[in-house]
Amino acid sequence: ELMLRAIPRHPPLVGVAARVGTIEDPGSTPGPSMAYLLLPVYVLFARTSFGLIVAVNALHAAAIVGAIWLVGRRYGRGAAAACALAVVIMIRGLMSTFFVEPWNVWVPVFAFVVYLLLAWDVADERSRSLPWMVAIGSHCAQTHISYLPLVGGTMAAAVGWLLVRRRHVIGRLWRDLSIAGLVGVLSMLPPIYEQLTRSPGNLRRLWHHFGNPPAPYVGVRAGWKAFAGEFNLLGPWITGRAHDPTQAPNAIGFVAMVALLSFGFAVAWRRRDRVVVRLYAVFGVVGAIGLFAVSRVFGEFFDYVIRWIWPINAIGTLAAMLAIGRAVAARRIGFAPRLRRLAVVVTAIVSIVAVLQAGSAHIPGRLDSRLVGGLATGAQTGLSPQARYLLRWHDPQALGAAGFGLVLEMERRGFHVGVDAWARAGSQPFRVQPEDSAASVLWLVVGDRAIDEFARRGDAVLLTRFDPRTPAEAARSDAVRAELDRRFNETGRRDLIDKLDIQYGTTQVRFFEHLPDDLQQLVVEYNDLRSPGAIFEVPPFAPLFTLS
Repeated sequence: ELMLRAIPRHPPLVGVAARVGTIEDPGSTPGPSMAYLLLPVYVLFARTSFGLIVAVNALHAAAIVGAIWLVGRRYGRGAAAACALAVVIMIRGLMSTFFVEPWNVWVPVFAFVVYLLLAWDVADERSRSLPWMVAIGSHCAQTHISYLPLVGGTMAAAVGWLLVRRRHVIGRLWRDLSIAGLVGVLSMLPPIYEQLTRSPGNLRRLWHHFGNPPAPYVGVRAGWKAFAGEFNLLGPWITGRAHDPTQAPNAIGFVAMVALLSFGFAVAWRRRDRVVVRLYAVFGVVGAIGLFAVSRVFGEFFDYVIRWIWPINAIGTLAAMLAIGRAVAARRIGFAPRLRRLAVVVTAIVSIVAVLQAGSAHIPGRLDSRLVGGLATGAQTGLSPQARYLLRWHDPQALGAAGFGLVLEMERRGFHVGVDAWARAGSQPFRVQPEDSAASVLWLVVGDRAIDEFARRGDAVLLTRFDPRTPAEAARSDAVRAELDRRFNETGRRDLIDKLDIQYGTTQVRFFEHLPDDLQQLVVEYNDLRSPGAIFEVPPFAPLFTLS
């Protein structure tokens, strides 16, 4: 939302903050296409946070409808029904957080389905789909860099195929290639301009980070295990359950998935069903590239970096359904309408299940949002709309969520609150506030221990304090914290007691410490319950705060 609010006065040139570089010198995702695609609906809903969620879902809906329409227009109502079923299976697996949390990692998921269907069109020798393929592929790669090898590899294969088959191409090949090249250049102009006008530019930072990774690659064996866990008939895209890519895959589900797709391919190959075989070719190329890409993941391995396997699953399943359905319809004249009706009925059933499942959706960041709202209301009476402030924060439990949220909320209320240079990727560079031109420095401090310690500073003025929790949540948080302190003492990990209170400390314990399952669940619960927060005002160049 900080990106969207920057338009039009400060149009973003790169994407949102990414796990690239160091905290002091962060990088961003490759491009800003997501922001510009979300902007119309966001503006229509008065630039509200709710409007952002609506805008993200409008993109998802457009991609879903576009995918079904594209398949139906090219290959008939039966293929459209099969595509709808494959997509709605994925929707049910994604329910429901996916549709209420606007996260750049999830924005390209359905767009990538459309991209692969356009690749199928190109494989079927229709060059007119290539410019659209480039446009959507660029959007996917700009929004999350994990799509870059998939888009780059399949794009090269598509162009090569058209050149090899140029005598059979439906369309004007050289014109379509030229338009596709122009679309690719135009879509990348913002990040290219940023690279040329800033030093070091974001593209160079990405090149250095991924060309010289700060941690070892997970390797072929771990990559295969992670891929098999997602490419699975009993995997998360079917069940909806989260999957740790480092865990062993469900062997039965993986074998079943391979068997289904292999059977479908054998049927299509035997019937010389060129249309379906070419869809399998798209699946094979992107699957092979994906398997290689998974092996090149480095650092902490989270499932969200390989979420693009779900669209690959959908495309593979669509190919198998088409192969089997077309074979049955060919052998039994008049059976095709029954298959279409069956696909529609199953799609409706899965959709109803997904809708019922969505009833359990929770608001993401509820306590962080409540904390930001309470602190902003309390602090604004002591601040001047004409002054410029520098915001810093100490927050053990969230990776800057309340800090960046406070920048956004205070800006919405007409105040000028900026950040240090290290936070420019998350807040946009124009919001960097030099300390020497700030009226004062605001400190967002989270946690009772940190608040009490900061309050003892002689230069600190308390502007407001707010507890976002209900009394029951506060009591539960105290009980969980006491249990954590006791368990860490018993297990000889007293260092983790203090770590729960340092900057981003609870988050670090949650994600980077290997703890027994029951103790891990307590850390997660304590982290999710959040803590009280306060805003203090100190003079510029006052000493930084570090918890003693």
